[in-house]
Amino acid sequence: MKPISSLIHGLLDYVIAIALYAVPRLLDWPSAATTTLTVLAVVLLVCSLLTRYEMSAFGRIPMTAHLAVDVALAVALGISAALLPVSPGVQALLAGTAVFMLILVPLTRPVPEVPKAVEGPEAEKPEEPAERAA
Repeated sequence: MKPISSLIHGLLDYVIAIALYAVPRLLDWPSAATTTLTVLAVVLLVCSLLTRYEMSAFGRIPMTAHLAVDVALAVALGISAALLPVSPGVQALLAGTAVFMLILVPLTRPVPEVPKAVEGPEAEKPEEPAERAA
């Protein structure tokens, strides 16, 4: 069984998105690094808001698609660590975050514990309880 619930994964998504956005500004990193990490943070935030899990605002895309986006973001973050004009310490931080994200994906249960109610044609309708025969 995968040990990380989609709820915990969602919380980590928002923490990572905030960190990717805030840390370069707080530590006055070069503009190329700040811009790159801002784009990655916004993609992660939008994906999280649209994912069908407990931490979502809109619940439109399946968790499996979200996890695929996480892999792509982690790869982009790892490439950024190698290419951005930052110190070796910053490169290590970015690479470490990429590795963390890659490890998080296979350890996350892709089905929310409590399905989020979603309106519209994409919504998964809960099964009606069977009526008892009288």
